[in-house]
Parts: sequence; C-alpha cells; structure tokens
Amino acid sequence: MEKIADILIAQLNETLRNVNYEVLLSNWKALPEAERSSVYAVDGSRSVTRLSGTIVYFLSAIAIGSGRSYKLFYANAMQYNHGVSDQVVRMQMETMENMIGYLAEKMLRGEKKLILMDGTLTGSLIRPPVYPEDIKSIAVIRSLIGINDFDNLIYEYVKMLEEHYREVRRKLKDEGTSDAPLLSDVIIDKFRRKYLETRIIGHIRNKVRVKVPSSIIKREGVPLSLLERFLEEGKSLEDALREIKEERVEVVIDKDMVNDAFHILLTYIEYLYSLDKLLEVANLAYIAKSFYTKKLANMLGIPIVDTALLDIVLRRFLKKEKEGYWSFEEPVRIPHEIPEYLINHFKNVKKFAERGVNIGYVRFERGDVIYMVQSTKKIEDILPLILHHRVGGYIRPLQLAHDGAKISYKEARMALDALINYLRNKDPELKVFTKYGRSPLE
Repeated sequence: MEKIADILIAQLNETLRNVNYEVLLSNWKALPEAERSSVYAVDGSRSVTRLSGTIVYFLSAIAIGSGRSYKLFYANAMQYNHGVSDQVVRMQMETMENMIGYLAEKMLRGEKKLILMDGTLTGSLIRPPVYPEDIKSIAVIRSLIGINDFDNLIYEYVKMLEEHYREVRRKLKDEGTSDAPLLSDVIIDKFRRKYLETRIIGHIRNKVRVKVPSSIIKREGVPLSLLERFLEEGKSLEDALREIKEERVEVVIDKDMVNDAFHILLTYIEYLYSLDKLLEVANLAYIAKSFYTKKLANMLGIPIVDTALLDIVLRRFLKKEKEGYWSFEEPVRIPHEIPEYLINHFKNVKKFAERGVNIGYVRFERGDVIYMVQSTKKIEDILPLILHHRVGGYIRPLQLAHDGAKISYKEARMALDALINYLRNKDPELKVFTKYGRSPLE
C-alpha cells in the first residue's frame, strides 16, 4: 500500500508541476441550459458459455426512453475457435445495439429526437476486426472469390439487410421485441455456396484446393513458394506467369481458415451496415463511464488519463469538484483499420472515420465523476438535449437501459440448462457437445 501511495503521489506532483492550469480552467465551461428532447437510450448485454468445443451465447439489446421500450434477443451456438468466436459475439452484440438505436429513433416522436449510446463512437469505428490477421484473412477471401464478385456480395447482402431491417422494425412496432435481429448466421450457407465454393475445386481432408486468382498476383506479386514450385517442375518464369494469368495455378489452403474468414467477413459487413444506419441519426451521442483516453494529457505532455488531469486541476485550484464540461475544438480523428474496399460501401462510416468525432468531458453534477461524451455533432450543440434527461450525476435513460439489457447469471444458467435438457432428450448423442466444464465446481 505504501508503494502504491508513493507512485500515485509522484504522479500527482509531476502533473501539478507541468500543467498549465490557467488554460485548463479557462476552458472548463459551465453547463448550458437544458433543452426539451425526446430520447431513447441503448445498451446491450451478453452471456457466453463454453461447453465441449461449443460456445452457447445469449445477446440482448434494449432501447428505453420517451416511448415504449424495445428489445432485441439473440441466442446461438457455434464451434469454439479462439481467434474467431469472441470477435463474432462482440460484433453481433454491437450490431444489435446499433440496429435498435437506429430503429428506435425512427419510431420516436417529438421535435428534437436524441439517441444515447453506452460506450464510445471512436471504439466502434476502430475496433472490429481487432486483430491484423482478420484483415489479412478478409483480403484472402476477397482475392479468392474475385474483386467483382466481392463487390457483388456486398451489394446483394446490403439489399437483404435493407429488407431485414424493415421486417425487424415491423416486429418491434407490433410486439416491442424481436428474437431474430441478425442476418449473417442465416445467410452464410447460401453465400458460401454462391460466392466461395465455386472457387473450390477439390477437398483434401481438412484442406481445400483452389485456383489462384490473377488479381491477387497483380496486387501482391508472385509468392516465393510458387516460384520455387515452378522451378522444381522445370517451368520457366514465362510459363509461370502465363499459367497465373490464365488462372491455371492451384494451391492448397486450410478449410477452417477459409470458413472462419468468411464468417468474420459477413459478420463484419453486417456490423458496418448497422453502424452506417445509426450514423444517419441527427442527434446521436455516446456516453462512456470508464475510459483511459490521454488525448488532452498527451497534448500537455503529462502521462496520466484526461479525467484524472481535469480532476486534479479542478480540485487543487478551484477547491471543489465543479460541474461543467471541456471539449476539443475540432473533431478528433482516429486511426481506423477498416480496409478501403469495405469502407467505401458505407458512406457514413467513411465520413466520420475520416472527419473525426467530437469529444468532450462532462461532469453533470458537482462532486460526481467526469464522463466522456462523443457525438457526430458539436458537444455544445448536443449537450443541452442530453441535460434534459439528467438525474443527479448521470443520465437516467442510460441507467434504465443498462438495467434492462443486463442478462443475469441466473437467467443465462436457466436458459442453458433448458437448452441442454432439450438437446439430450432430442438425441442422447448430443450430450458430447453439452458437457459443462465448470460443473465439478458448482
């Protein structure tokens, strides 16, 4: 404890020595007057259980606010894959949050309509896919099925998503809930047969034989392994280039890698579509409770997070934790990782990924914590609409959405037990997939 206290005291003293507190204090503005607005706040929840090589998961997303509440549910199972499963689940949950935020705004009444999201917009723009190898695997799929067919896949998929959103909206309007909000898992077999399997010319155990598209060679050059193979076969470079141009060259690749990459691709496109639709909302704001942003601190050369920096200055020089806000004058650009061949299909995602996001730090009530607010609009313009829904130090609709979306352990365990009993009654051999790994501890 002494060691930790010494570290924090050193950080505090270093901050106070180096910070230009007058600049920070002069930019800490009083909260504006609240403006009446109708609102929906959105939050989501997930519960994931790993069984015998299988993941069973439950997702929910809810919109609570000025009208009736709307809720999306989704339950699914997939073969566990360390590099894929967690990303698919996370992207699908965020897809549901984006979808219900967009659809709820369409059904919201009032002159000034506001949608509040839990989390950050910057995270939504840069996060999936989180691993560089995912982008590489998507590029492999694009090269494998061909650039033109890849674009056709996106066009066809988007048309299906447009109809799907109309159907989910009708379901929400009539019943307030939908248990089939996601499309990628439904259409994956159809799209695999249409766009992927036409390129597969043979199966060898867990491998597939495919022709090398000439497009990938034009863009990335001839792999050294292919050149070595041609030399071993006694072929000249001219022969090799001719066979590649005529797409007569075959390679063997891992079947699971191809299928996982295709699954990630479809899930990612559906995610980008949902985010693109949400960004159509005129008054959209994200409020983050926990974050570790250092944009302001880095500008001042101080190695602590922005909220701690503002808190230190306000406490030391104003002698109180004053309510108010601080905002960046210009949108903050983020180093997004969305490939051009994908982002070009989603104009709103492209617009805000390139232009940046408006960011501010807000303390809604004296003595409370500082939250980060992000918006497609200037913080000064969106904040009055948010303040209309302030209760104490937080925004009441977001608190209600958090409580409403939460999937409790008890609910998830009851649903899982019901599923396991159903599967075992349907076919006793299905027991091999449903052994519960934590059962000896419970």
